[in-house]
Amino acid sequence: MLPFSGVRQTGQEDGVVRTFSIASGQMARELRGDGPVFAVDLFGSVLLSGLESYTVEVWSLATIGLST
Repeated sequence: MLPFSGVRQTGQEDGVVRTFSIASGQMARELRGDGPVFAVDLFGSVLLSGLESYTVEVWSLATIGLST
């Protein structure tokens, strides 16, 4: 079983990473980044978002209220 498996995330061209609860289908968090998001992934206790500018934003799950 993957950690943090009750939530899925999406990255959008509007620069926002959105996390959704699988159980309810409702949005859990909205994280505003520095540019269009083309990739998202979980790595340990962080959420990574890959931007159009070839940079990566690192979001601490604990800091954004989505601890594993």
